[in-house]
Amino acid sequence: MLMHSRSRRLLLLGAAACLLIPACSSDPREGEIVAECVSWSDLADPQTAFDVADAVIIGRPVASSGAKLMFSVDATVHEVDVVQIFKGEIDETVSIASTPETCTTGSPYPNGDPLETELEVLLFLTAPADDGIWSTVTPFDGVRYSDQGDQLPRSDLSHARPFSWNEVEIADDTHLRVTFWSGVDGCWGHDIEVDETTSAVTISLVTGAIPRAWEGCDGLAVEHTTLVEIAEPLGGRKIVDGNAE
Repeated sequence: MLMHSRSRRLLLLGAAACLLIPACSSDPREGEIVAECVSWSDLADPQTAFDVADAVIIGRPVASSGAKLMFSVDATVHEVDVVQIFKGEIDETVSIASTPETCTTGSPYPNGDPLETELEVLLFLTAPADDGIWSTVTPFDGVRYSDQGDQLPRSDLSHARPFSWNEVEIADDTHLRVTFWSGVDGCWGHDIEVDETTSAVTISLVTGAIPRAWEGCDGLAVEHTTLVEIAEPLGGRKIVDGNAE
């Protein structure tokens, strides 16, 4: 399960990675469309996704505007208003194809199109080829739900320790916004785990220091928020702090 939020520490490193590896495909037969199967690289780490993306933005989807053929599948194209640019050059409003999963039956988005949202989202994008339409880097890691002030989780923290969060609110059917205290951005970060059952959603938070970020850091405590994705709507399930005593 991916947890989604935002951090300006994404702007640090540069590295190369392969976005996809063709796994299985066959030649189209006359009059027949043959779907392609793609094995996607794991870009769950925000820094890796940032490094391989051609553009990284905060955007607000405003409308669906058609479809684009990707890997022999109709991918939905969305018009997105650009709120903030972290990397790349991009217009104020941009057409973005939501990269589809491949080798699926039925919908190209078995878990829902991640761009079908009214929330501001953090987008990792691949540049257009010749049609002017950008696309998300992978079906799984190209969209991260965000809002102004949310912090992205990260897995490279040092001196990490469990920490209780303060409160949680429902952002939409499958997203919860968690509020917690930690150190200042750029010095301290967090990671988060979610365990779901039919009766409860347990959210466990850890906080720790960002590697190589000690210079200029102090002990000031700051209130942060992070946006957490859950697999199913909360419904009548209770929300539990995994670190509560």
